[in-house]
Amino acid sequence: SLDEEAAVRAAERAVTELSEELDAGKSLEEKDKGYRAYAASERKKIADHRRRIERSQLELEARPHREKVESALKKADEQESEENVSELAAIIDEGSSFASRNKEYGKYLASARGEVAKHRRAIERAKVEAALAEQKEKLDAAEAAVEQRFSALEQETGAEAFDAAEAALGDLSTAIADGLSV
Repeated sequence: SLDEEAAVRAAERAVTELSEELDAGKSLEEKDKGYRAYAASERKKIADHRRRIERSQLELEARPHREKVESALKKADEQESEENVSELAAIIDEGSSFASRNKEYGKYLASARGEVAKHRRAIERAKVEAALAEQKEKLDAAEAAVEQRFSALEQETGAEAFDAAEAALGDLSTAIADGLSV
């Protein structure tokens, strides 16, 4: 938000002013051992303040990206599809510059990548289950046709009945062979 951005800029100005004041007294450090230790301590604090400001700035910059990731995660959770999961992966990749600058954000994106992998496994599992169900239907239909032909064969012994039973067995064999590729 604008207030947060203004607060970060104000903190940057305050730290810069503190640093300039400290640098203005540099000649005193050479003259007084106590002041030199004090100045060194203040420089460490300034470095800490700058790191905190940098973290805050990164959080402000990364917030819109995090919101996009959260939205895409929710969308993928609600409707697990290749399109939604690919969109999530692309959005995660857009944030790689933030991850390289902030370890915590990198961990967040790594976790989100884990969700992408989980969704892709689930989609693949659903595809296999659908293919198996389809194959089972084909096998059941082919087996029913074989049973029907053998039942007809028991009632009539003509060449047509044998040919029909043999064709049904061939169809069942084909369906079984097709199933081996699933």
